[in-house]
This record gives sequence, C-alpha cells and structure tokens, in this order.
Amino acid sequence: STNSFIISLIFLLLSLLSAGLVLASCGNSSSSSSTPTTSDSSTGTSTTETTTTETSTTDPVVHVESVDITETSLELKEGASSDPLTVTVLPENATDKTYTFSVGDASIATVSEDGVVTALKAGTTYVAVTTTDGNHTDRVDVNVYHEYKVTTAEVAGVTITTSVSSAKVGTKVDVTLTYDKTALTVGTVTAVGAENTITLGTSGDAYYFYMPNYDVEINVATSPILTKYA
Repeated sequence: STNSFIISLIFLLLSLLSAGLVLASCGNSSSSSSTPTTSDSSTGTSTTETTTTETSTTDPVVHVESVDITETSLELKEGASSDPLTVTVLPENATDKTYTFSVGDASIATVSEDGVVTALKAGTTYVAVTTTDGNHTDRVDVNVYHEYKVTTAEVAGVTITTSVSSAKVGTKVDVTLTYDKTALTVGTVTAVGAENTITLGTSGDAYYFYMPNYDVEINVATSPILTKYA
C-alpha cells in the first residue's frame, strides 16, 4: 500500500542520514601530526627534519661553612701598618667566598678592604671579618702602643749612647758611656722624666733601665780625677 511504501522510504532515509553522521564524526576525531620535511629539487627526494630541545642544568650552590683569620693577634706602633690579614674561607669550592672587614674602635685603628690594619693611637681593639654568604665571622685582637722618646744630655767629656731613641713601656734600654777614665769619674746615671727620675742599673760597664710611660733624658754625674804633683 501507499502508506507502507512511504514508511519504508522514511526508515531508509533515516538510516542513510545516521550513517553519514557517523562517518563525519570519525573523520573529525582523527588527528595527524606532521614532521617538517625538506625537498631536494636536484634528486627529487625529501628529508625529514627532527628538532631536539636541549635542557640546561645549573650547578648547585655551595654555601660557606666557616671563615678564619690566620693571625691570632696584632701589635702595632702608633702610625704603623700591618701586612694584609690572611683569611681562609671554607669549603674551598664555595660559590661566594667574598667577605668584608670591620674594626671595633675606629679611633684606635682602621682596616682597609684588603685587610691592612693601620694603628692610630694607643689602645686595644679588634678587627673582624664577615662572609657575604652566611655571615660567618672571625676576629683578631689589635694592640696599639705608644713609643716614648729617649734623649741624652750634653755632659762634658762623656759620650752617651742608647740602644734605641724611642721605646714602648717596659722595653729594656741599654746605655753606654764613652769617656776618659783617667780624667773623669762617673757617678750616678739617671733617666730623667717630667714625672720621675730613674737611677739606671748596671751590668759590667753598661747601664740599663726599663722604659716608663713618659719621655726621658739620660744624664750623667761626673767628677774630675785630680792629679797630685810631687
């Protein structure tokens, strides 16, 4: 009948439409990847190029573990400068081995970037080193001393010689007298200062004293030897 024919035709169209949609879906879902190719016109061949991405690695950071100043202490005369301090940063393969110096009392001494210590005035202080990485520190004590002057008086017939022209407190100073022993007798030998007078000790024909904390002048008391005539 006519109705049965129409119904069959509709089912056929629906089946064809469904099959077409399935094919279209498969075509859209498939993917392909392409690799760049180059063609050689002279030979008619093509070459596939492969690109490789390299990843770089960074060396690990090695941190500082300690710092050490070789010198255990410094003793400097006012106005004098030391050799550069010797600094060791460990481990040897540390990434950042830089450091800085500082001084406890800048009125007593100063320190340069390369570790040279300059004494300014008498007193005690310290110099410290600090690493940039980790703030590790070490220090060295610094003693700055003043030297006091040793001068000699003019004594007729006597030449006075001292072992030093200046010395720090406590230093032994030797004094030698040259004179005609047939013409003069030497009495006391003193080191005269603004605050005190020191009588020199003797060792054989030599004299000595230990430097006080003030300037001194060496003086000699003499008397002539009288010659008797018959």
